[in-house]
Amino acid sequence: MRDRLTVIGGSVAGLAAALVAARRGRPVDLYVDPARIGGSFAGVQVNGRRLDLGLRLFELDYERSATASLPLDVFDPIRHTHRPFIADIAAFIRDLLGTTLRRAPDPEMAINGVRTRCPLMTVDLAGLPAALSAQDRALILDQLRTLPADPTDHATLDSASRAQHGPRLHALLTQAVCAKQYSAWHSVIPAERRKLWAALFHPRTLIEAFTGARIGFRPHRPFFTTASGEAHPFIHRLLGALVARPEVTIIPAAPLSRLGPGPDGMVLCHFGPGSPPLRTPVEATVLALPPEPLFAAAGIPYAPQRLAASLLWVDVAQQDLLRPPSTLLVADPACPVFRISAAGESATGEQTFTIEFGAAAPSLDAARSALVRTGITRDGARLTELHRLTAPAQTAPIPANRDAFDHAQARLRSRIPAATILGSARRFGWDSLNDQIVDALFFGASRC
Repeated sequence: MRDRLTVIGGSVAGLAAALVAARRGRPVDLYVDPARIGGSFAGVQVNGRRLDLGLRLFELDYERSATASLPLDVFDPIRHTHRPFIADIAAFIRDLLGTTLRRAPDPEMAINGVRTRCPLMTVDLAGLPAALSAQDRALILDQLRTLPADPTDHATLDSASRAQHGPRLHALLTQAVCAKQYSAWHSVIPAERRKLWAALFHPRTLIEAFTGARIGFRPHRPFFTTASGEAHPFIHRLLGALVARPEVTIIPAAPLSRLGPGPDGMVLCHFGPGSPPLRTPVEATVLALPPEPLFAAAGIPYAPQRLAASLLWVDVAQQDLLRPPSTLLVADPACPVFRISAAGESATGEQTFTIEFGAAAPSLDAARSALVRTGITRDGARLTELHRLTAPAQTAPIPANRDAFDHAQARLRSRIPAATILGSARRFGWDSLNDQIVDALFFGASRC
C-alpha cells in the first residue's frame, strides 16, 4: 500500500487534493475543522438555509484558452495564473456538479443610471459607449487619443488605470467601483486588480470601442452557476465525493494550534490547546490552511490589513420583480451599494438577493433604494431581510501585505522545508476557487 497522505485543512485546495489523491489510489487522512470546511465558498448558515457569501460564479473558459493551454505537469504557481489550465479545472468542476451546472446570464453594470453588460467582469467593451452620455463619450475619446499607444508598467492600480483609461473613464470605471470596497485602493497592486473587480483595458481597444470600429480584442468569459443559482452546492458535492471514497478518512479536528518540525523527518501538529501531537512524515504532509492560521500555528507573526465585507440578504416576492440580473455591479458613486446578485429562491418562491456594500455599513433602506433605482424591483416592493453581516474579508492586495506574506512564508519553509503547502498560503493572493483547484490538480499529477 502506498504511504498514507495527511491533508490538514478543509479549504477547497485541501478537499480537492484529498479527492485527487484518493482517485489515484492513495489513502488519505483528511483533518478538517467542521466549522470551516470549504471556507468562504461554503457560504453562511442562516435559520436552516445556506447563503452564498457575495457573488460566487464559476469561470470555466477564457478567450484563447485552447491555444494557450498547458499540461498540468508544467504548472508553476509562482509564474503561472490558473488560466492555461482552465480545461482541467473546468473538467473537475463539471464532474462534481454534473447536470446541475448552468450558464449564468451575463453580469451587468449600472453606470450613470443605465444598465449594460458589465465591462469589468466580462472584459467586453462593446456595450459601454452606448451606456454613457454623448458628452462623456466625446471627452473620453479625446483623452484616450492623448495617451501613449503602449502602456508601461505602473506600481499601483490607480496610476495604471489613469495612464491606460484617461481621467474620465478612470473615474467612471475604476475609481467608482474600487473606492466602495477599500479606502486605500489607490495603493492596490495592478496584478491583483481582480480582487477589487477592476480591469485594465489597452488604449487601442478603448479607442476602437469609442469610435465604433471593430474591436480587435474578442473576450470570451462565460460565467456559470448551479440550477439553484447558488455556488455553495459545489462544496457539498466535493465533500460528498470525499465521503464516498474508501481511501479517504475524514477526521474532525479542532483548529490547528501549533505546528513544527519533529524528529526523524516528522511534522508535529497540535489541534487545540493541550491536544497530543499528530506525528506525520513531512514528505506525506499537505498543509492546506489559509495563511493567517497556518503561520500563527507555526509561531510566525502575520497580521495583514484586510478588506471589510458588508452584506445584506433579502427576499423579494416574484410579483415585485422587474428586471432581476444574475449580478449587477453598481458604478454610481452616490449609491453605497457595490453589487447586487441573485442568490437562489426561498422555500416559498421569493427571489433572494445578496446586497454587497463593500466597506459601507449594510442598510435595508439603502438596499431598497438601490433595487428600485437599478430597475430590479418596482417602487414599494416588500423586502424581507434574512441576514446581515459585516466582517473582515480578503487580504488587501497591497505591497505591504505581499511583503509580509513573503517573509512569513519564507520562515515557514525554512522550518519545514519538505512540507507541501497548497492554496492561499502558497502564494500571495492565490485564493480564488480556480487557483485552489489547479493547485490540487497539480499536486495530484506530480506527487500522487
